[in-house]
Amino acid sequence: MKWRVTEVALAEGPVQAFVVNDPAYLGQVMIVAGKRLSWAPPSGPTTATLDDVCTGAATMRLAGTRLVEPLKASALRCERWA
Repeated sequence: MKWRVTEVALAEGPVQAFVVNDPAYLGQVMIVAGKRLSWAPPSGPTTATLDDVCTGAATMRLAGTRLVEPLKASALRCERWA
């Protein structure tokens, strides 16, 4: 199933991957298949990082510790795409 990004919001926390309504990500298409999340190839030039593929929970290791927390970098609002 494909989803097109219509809004970018930031989560609270030390890691921020985007800015609010980041123009690099607005209009980009995500592909959700089973437990896999990936980006579709962009339709034109972009500064977005679209080579990430998630196959499980996104986590981050806290610097200088062994603690691993869920990654809360952003929230994307999407609409179903053809």
